[in-house]
Amino acid sequence: MSGFKEVDEIIPLDRKLFRSGNAVSAGRGVFQLLRDLRRPGFSHVIDLQGYGETEWLAWWTGASERWSYQYNPLRGMLYTRQGADNHRLHPAARHVDLLGQFGLKIGRPANEFFLPDAALAEARRFFASRNLRADRPTLFIQPFTSAVFKEWPLENYLAVARHWRAQGLQVIFGGGPRMRRRCSRLRMPGFLWRRVRHCWCPPG
Repeated sequence: MSGFKEVDEIIPLDRKLFRSGNAVSAGRGVFQLLRDLRRPGFSHVIDLQGYGETEWLAWWTGASERWSYQYNPLRGMLYTRQGADNHRLHPAARHVDLLGQFGLKIGRPANEFFLPDAALAEARRFFASRNLRADRPTLFIQPFTSAVFKEWPLENYLAVARHWRAQGLQVIFGGGPRMRRRCSRLRMPGFLWRRVRHCWCPPG
């Protein structure tokens, strides 16, 4: 989120603390989160998740205006306003539509991301360590998601990779830490892969 200049502050929720089984660390994490949410004195909170816990956290901030979607009659009592959820829209468009329902004037969203200097330096080190050229077009493919039913067949991604490699692009496959086992399927005929953390890139 540091690449979005309109974001002034990020208040993180470290879910690892709650999964660790360490009650002391989890308690400290909860206390820190509650303090950070209450301290700024928010006037408006817009909850784009609408979960029971996020509803409660929205209320905890003390904001006089708390907006979210209307999912069912049994939830949402802690919100001050609720709007309709249009599932036919892409999530980003749904969120913009929600704000419009509350009377905000919606223009063309300027979804601009500026790569932080630290991230750019890390990318350059990665390229240098793998003999990748920074001045050469590069395609990054992440073929896996958290839900298998959302995924495009892996063979299709490989076909895309072959096509663009033939056009002179460097191709890198990647995935999250929990996808290591699944990423091993990328070792298929026609491609040679080198594992780099959570990325696989063809040599040369």
